[in-house]
Amino acid sequence: MDILRYGDVVPGKSIGVFQIGMKSEQLIKLLEKYQIEERSNCKVVKTSTLWFWIDEENKTYQIMALDGFLGKYEEIIGLGDSISEVEKHFGKCIHESYVVKMPDVKGICFELKDVDDYDQVWDESSAPICSICVYRV
Repeated sequence: MDILRYGDVVPGKSIGVFQIGMKSEQLIKLLEKYQIEERSNCKVVKTSTLWFWIDEENKTYQIMALDGFLGKYEEIIGLGDSISEVEKHFGKCIHESYVVKMPDVKGICFELKDVDDYDQVWDESSAPICSICVYRV
């Protein structure tokens, strides 16, 4: 199985085999093709389907699943699903800045496909999820 395309999404803990708290050296050993972006307070290790934020202690504190990742949260919600699907199964969501969160589930958030990508009127509840992030809580 391709570890960059498949795996369970576990809030605050992991996406597939990749764990929050994983040292960057461990992470790099699992990856074949990646780029590292240096930012002011962290590094971001980027693959085609997953991005990893690394803190000053060289530990992963956030993982983002992008287009091409086929894993799901609770075997139900994945990329391309809508917030209305999330709410149907897990209750009302809250919108904070550019992300959508489930108030009763810490360590996970969703980003929606941008309004500019649509020809019709944009409805936030039906817009597809374009990324899923798990992060340290």
